[in-house]
Amino acid sequence: MALEDYSKYFMYGGIALSIAAVAFFYFLDKKDGTDLGELKVYLSSDRWQGDILDSRIESWQQTNAKYGNDFFYDISFYLSGETKLYTAKALIQPSQMHMMKKGLNIKVKKGGKGKLAVVGIEFN
Repeated sequence: MALEDYSKYFMYGGIALSIAAVAFFYFLDKKDGTDLGELKVYLSSDRWQGDILDSRIESWQQTNAKYGNDFFYDISFYLSGETKLYTAKALIQPSQMHMMKKGLNIKVKKGGKGKLAVVGIEFN
């Protein structure tokens, strides 16, 4: 077979390689672990109905997500009268990051369908 006979295989290989590269970079970008759904819940928390509950921070972890200059944190806490450990997003300013500690009082907005957002942290 001459080189001209193989040219269609090179074309099919190029198309397949292009599709594989796009899929690779798509899944590589999705792998960062940031849960976009929870971020949307937090950012829309001022618009949905819910009760404001008091709680205390049990633990926290900074995420890779930012909103302007502020960082999103996953805050873990117990709601009063429940034994389940809940986690919700909170937006923390860089000037407040060093003040995070276990036991701080927080305000949690609890809405329907399991929506939770930490809407306030009392730094003492």
